[in-house]
Amino acid sequence: MRYRIVLFLSLLLLTGCAAPTPPPPPTPTPTATLTPTATSTPTPTPTPTATSTPTPTPVPALALTLPELDGVSPLEPFPLTVALEPLTEASVAAAASAMITATLRDPHGMVFAMLPLPYAGEYRYTSAAPVILPLDALSGTWQVAITVTAPIEVRGARVGSFEPEPVLLHDLEAVLPAAARLLVPAIFEERVAQGDAWAGGRVWTYGHSELGVWWAPGPTEPLHYDTAWVLVEATCEPNRYGELPEIVDFEEASWGEHPAFRFRETWPGRSGGEAVVWVIQGQDYRLYLLRSRPLGVRAVDPLVTRVVESFSVE
Repeated sequence: MRYRIVLFLSLLLLTGCAAPTPPPPPTPTPTATLTPTATSTPTPTPTPTATSTPTPTPVPALALTLPELDGVSPLEPFPLTVALEPLTEASVAAAASAMITATLRDPHGMVFAMLPLPYAGEYRYTSAAPVILPLDALSGTWQVAITVTAPIEVRGARVGSFEPEPVLLHDLEAVLPAAARLLVPAIFEERVAQGDAWAGGRVWTYGHSELGVWWAPGPTEPLHYDTAWVLVEATCEPNRYGELPEIVDFEEASWGEHPAFRFRETWPGRSGGEAVVWVIQGQDYRLYLLRSRPLGVRAVDPLVTRVVESFSVE
């Protein structure tokens, strides 16, 4: 028993004297290795391939150009011309096949004339006859409106305006009888001035033409050719050789609502020619004579004829 206790104590002593057992080395904590995150490589943007833009096909069209009419004079007839030009090659045929009409209005808005404009070549459309404004044309702004019928689009202004030049006229208010009116431009040169408003006459020349107007009281009866004949002969003067014109023929006619006779004369000499004479009876039985004749040329100037046509009587 005592032996076991001694043995136990010996073992216990040996255990206490022995070097302590070192603790086990710490297990190293593994360091987390960061796995690099894959960086996404940007996908290159594809360079767009240049695509040629298609050229738009030109729309077939026509360009309308109005005439410049400012400064036109009633003394000179003028053609009315517009241009209708193609804007593309596809418009060429249409430029020569349109239908165009011009409408002229006076400053009061009243229609003065409607003129078809036929094709005249080179993309121009021109009135068949010239425009003739009245010698006493209204002052102010006149209008020209163009109507175009074409198979394709027409571009450009359709309405234009113009102001004609005024015409200076001889003042005949105190010369002619109150019932009569005659528009004689101031450019006509007066050659003869006789009588007064009761009975008298005036003669003018313009270029190579002569215009005469005569007036006198007439018999209070319907106009007869013999009365008219006497007035025709009374207003003729012989030339320097004593020669008188010859009446070739005559016809009964009318001047507006007034009875009239129309005579043809042949004047002798180098400055002669064929004259036209009108004898007109007014409501008060007064007689008026209008004579127009060429001076050494074949025909009377058209302006002289227009002046004759401007005559009016009540």
